[in-house]
Amino acid sequence: MSFLTLAKRRASRILMVSAGLLLVLGGGIGWLRLQDQLDLQKGLNHFREGRFEDAERVLRPFVARRPNDVEVLKALALSQLALQQWQAAEGSLSRWCRLRPEQPQPFERRMELYLRLGKNEQAARDGLRLLEQNKGDLERCQKVVWLCLGMGRVAEAEQACRLCLLEQPGHIQLRYLLAECFHARGAEAEAQAILAPLVRAHPQLTGALMLRALYLLYDAGQAQEAIPLLRQVLAADAQRQEVARYHLSQALARTGQKEEAQRVVAEMQALQARKRLAGDGHPDNLELQARVAEGLLKAGKSLEARRILEKILEQDARYPTAHRLLASYYEKQGQTAKAAEHNRLAGY
Repeated sequence: MSFLTLAKRRASRILMVSAGLLLVLGGGIGWLRLQDQLDLQKGLNHFREGRFEDAERVLRPFVARRPNDVEVLKALALSQLALQQWQAAEGSLSRWCRLRPEQPQPFERRMELYLRLGKNEQAARDGLRLLEQNKGDLERCQKVVWLCLGMGRVAEAEQACRLCLLEQPGHIQLRYLLAECFHARGAEAEAQAILAPLVRAHPQLTGALMLRALYLLYDAGQAQEAIPLLRQVLAADAQRQEVARYHLSQALARTGQKEEAQRVVAEMQALQARKRLAGDGHPDNLELQARVAEGLLKAGKSLEARRILEKILEQDARYPTAHRLLASYYEKQGQTAKAAEHNRLAGY
């Protein structure tokens, strides 16, 4: 056999071996790719089924290898949010925002996360972006306005308010918020121009009532006109009881109604004591209960005060403050014998 023939046979065997190796390698790579896809599908299924811990564990390495795959990134980000992995979720959401700047969902979820983390400036920025995309989202608009006002970013608050008013120029809550923006930047005439007709037409809008009353009480010197507005706030708004009572007491005092002003102050003190009692975590705190009763007595709510004091004595029959206040109660009722007995038990 010639040398040339041997060389050809050897080259042929080498080609056959190489082809076999390539087939084996190709099959191995194909198998790995198939396994990769199966694992990915498993991770996405975990996410859809609400198995967020399993989803996060499976999907995290995929995002590291394929950072621009939005479907996988979205599933990972939402899984991290569900698991309260705030720092990791922030990074995933920010990448999602960069990849899909036209979609509202990543910005919505990131805004919610920023609010949870106290990153109000970043939350406001995302909120303004969302409002530019959807001016009709009134709930978000109000949240963004208050958020910006709370940070002193009055220009952004006004911008958000005006954006939404373009869609609904007659919306009463947005008009009130615009008045708040004017007030915050010292544009008092513009604020008043909105508030005066607004409170006449919509007396249920307690925020506007309060702001209008404050202008009348402090800025315009029309304390008498502020009083009915503050009474309306007290009657309609459980959230503004303390602040409305404070300003009402000021208005009453300025108009010479000092006795009623003192009663309103006492009601405010009783309300403050109730709040402290509720937040104390110890409903049997006798000192705070006694403060509530004392405030009610001063406010003229004697029967309610007496019930609280009697309940205190059920817990501690020798509690001196309760006896002292009951003595005061019975003195006002003209029951001198009972008053004397409670004074004796109080140590007087």
